[in-house]
Amino acid sequence: MNKINKILMATAAAAAVYVPLHSANAFKLQGSRWGGGVQGDAASITWSVAPDGTSIPNFIASGSQTEIGGASNLVATMRGLYGDAHNPADTNYAGEAWFGHINASYTRWSQVSGITMTYEPNDDGANVGGFPPGSVGVRGDMRIGGHSIDGSVGSNVLAYNFFPSSGGDGVVDTLGTSYSGAANQANDSRKLRNVITHEVGHGLGIDHTNVPANGFGLTHAGTVPNTLMNPNLSTAFDGPQPDDILGIQRLYGDANEKNGGNDTTATATDLGALSSGVPVAIGQDALDASVGRFETDFVSIDGTSDTDVFMFTIGAGGMLDALLTPLGPNQAGLDYAAFSDLSLELLDNLGNVIATDDDGLAGEAEGFDDFALLAGDYFLRIGGGDDLAQFYGLELSFAEEQVTAAVSAPGAAMLFLFGLGAIAARRRR
Repeated sequence: MNKINKILMATAAAAAVYVPLHSANAFKLQGSRWGGGVQGDAASITWSVAPDGTSIPNFIASGSQTEIGGASNLVATMRGLYGDAHNPADTNYAGEAWFGHINASYTRWSQVSGITMTYEPNDDGANVGGFPPGSVGVRGDMRIGGHSIDGSVGSNVLAYNFFPSSGGDGVVDTLGTSYSGAANQANDSRKLRNVITHEVGHGLGIDHTNVPANGFGLTHAGTVPNTLMNPNLSTAFDGPQPDDILGIQRLYGDANEKNGGNDTTATATDLGALSSGVPVAIGQDALDASVGRFETDFVSIDGTSDTDVFMFTIGAGGMLDALLTPLGPNQAGLDYAAFSDLSLELLDNLGNVIATDDDGLAGEAEGFDDFALLAGDYFLRIGGGDDLAQFYGLELSFAEEQVTAAVSAPGAAMLFLFGLGAIAARRRR
């Protein structure tokens, strides 16, 4: 079982008490990732559905949780729950009633991280868990199938999944009534989606964040609330929550890392033209401990090797306010807004640093107030002083005013004569 992870459902959720286990940055990473590269790099991954009849060896053999086994019958099971396919022999399952729930479970991780997850409609039926590499037109990198594991009684195994180093395949328990009936299919089949999304999280490299203490990392009394990667299923929330999202961004960066990332001025994320009196804010979905199903506005610094660069344009001279605020909930004895000490730099159109704020502590905001600028393009560069992932919010506002300025160097952006803008008041969340 060292290469797979499983999700357990307690007979009564209130009776399931664990001591949560954390790394210093809360979530627990398994140590392997997709896409080569290094921690924080984006990755593109394909996934596919193993056709019925695909061999799935019995991987669980431990007492009452011994896997019953058999070939995959996930497609027939899902069709029985959600309706038959228009063409039952078709192995491209996109468009079938059940497919949307499983597809949403894979693509949800894409929406909140640097992962690009794509459905591969072909799957040649190679053994699930057999380490076959993904290939376009043949099979996905990560694959999902299902057969009888141990049914829907007691503390059963609803599904299990291999980590990236072992292929990333997942197996769903198709025995019993875990996914049938109105109660189990409430909230657009949230139970099924949370199970699959949890398992895909393992397939991407995240371990359980709440397990009995075993001597690794830091232990905290009580349980970690609001965490999809907890080993006990919850339908009190929908999909990945702050701890889960910060974990996946530690591995693959935030969504701005896709397509080459935004680590330099040449690849900066363009915030567009700032309009006078119209504020711009990003990263605001990390303000609280609850993440809605469709929230996607999460940005982070994934460690000391990461920088995030944003470009903006002002069409006339005026005053800029910029506020960088570390964000995250306070839960299980951890302040998610104080993992890393962030820094903020303002750069001109040639990439020259014209102002810096880095004198706050971890958990404190950095920024500039009433910073006078002439019309032109500018950049904001964000970094982290600690090798931990940190959510943040960036807020910009601009007020057009007449500005008197001089050229600081040939070809450089014109700077102000009014002096450096005052540093923004610090605030702790």
